[in-house]
Amino acid sequence: MHPRPDSLNIWQMSETDAISSLLRTITRVGQAPAAYWPRPATLTPRDLGLHNDGMILRWPSPPDLLDPNRIERALPGMRVDYFPLIDSTNTRMMLDGRRGVIAGRLYLAEFQYGGRGRRGRTWLSPYARNLSMSLGAATSRPLSELGGLSIVVGVALASALEDLGVTGVELKWPNDILVDGHKLCGILVELLQRDQTSEYVVGIGVNVNLSDAERHQINQPVTDLRSLGNEHNRTDLVIRLIQTVSQYLALFDQEGFAVFVDAFNALHKFHRQSCEIIQGADVFHGVVTGIGEQGELILDDQQRFHGGEVSLRSG
Repeated sequence: MHPRPDSLNIWQMSETDAISSLLRTITRVGQAPAAYWPRPATLTPRDLGLHNDGMILRWPSPPDLLDPNRIERALPGMRVDYFPLIDSTNTRMMLDGRRGVIAGRLYLAEFQYGGRGRRGRTWLSPYARNLSMSLGAATSRPLSELGGLSIVVGVALASALEDLGVTGVELKWPNDILVDGHKLCGILVELLQRDQTSEYVVGIGVNVNLSDAERHQINQPVTDLRSLGNEHNRTDLVIRLIQTVSQYLALFDQEGFAVFVDAFNALHKFHRQSCEIIQGADVFHGVVTGIGEQGELILDDQQRFHGGEVSLRSG
């Protein structure tokens, strides 16, 4: 007898819910009938890395699934929401933030099909092989002081990765973590203004285990933790990264942005380097001399550029 999906209403469910139900069944019993895949569907079994012989869906090898219960136990006071399949953890949290408080919440996804990066770029997230997560936080600091939040998170992630044994970690202003010039992590911070406080969403994507085919889909040099010799499971990685990010965000709330400037400059791949800044149709050349009090990049001790508007390339 074929295993049934978790819900007997699979034919009336949305595509996302129907596929999530099938994934839970495959995780629980090892397989599910291919006939239960919703049709028509935007996603295919191959998109999620499933083996499909026309009759049965199964994993080629056991996936490294996240353990949300263990993560929640390891992060006291944090509410963890777990999604087998989601468009974007940041998008979902931003929507939820318009209806209620998101501080102290962590959204985790096994698979994102609409993950967003800086300037609308897509963040590739194969099923159960990378990290796609969003952390909700709040601060009493004014909006004018929040421009450097992605810098704070970048410094935190660099510290956590070094503690996990990753060497050669560098930062690229304003929100990329690199190893040997190859992108390992990306950050997307989005703000929600309240009456007395500002809430914000910290989206974090980490390459854990990319295939060669997936690397070729990305239009920049990338690396992943497995290629760097890191064998920590994804659950342990989430715990360690979120613990450190939470500590650094608490320090930012207490002390402000200035305490992070030297740490960022020390890790910045382009610090004291000759670079070009592309801003729309304009190109600016100069030497990166640091970052300002709002996280802006400074060229030649004079020109200042804010995140979200420019591209940084060595020149």
